[in-house]
Amino acid sequence: MSESESNVNAAGTLPPPGKPSRWVPIGFDRLAAKELRETLRDRRTIVTLFLMPLLVYPILSLLFQGFFASGLQTTSIATA
Repeated sequence: MSESESNVNAAGTLPPPGKPSRWVPIGFDRLAAKELRETLRDRRTIVTLFLMPLLVYPILSLLFQGFFASGLQTTSIATA
């Protein structure tokens, strides 16, 4: 399939030059809104998407910072 054939719209015509072809199924925006509502309605999803990163990432950064700081202290004591 050539590039010009892939840009043919449902009516069988090419889009005007300089304009990208944009094919969106009818009702796609309603379907996307429905899926978003259903996703945000689920409490586990909200916890996983928002609360866990807000809690886990700072705790992990503190743990790694402490781990690397303790590694640097033992290295500097051993070389002194």
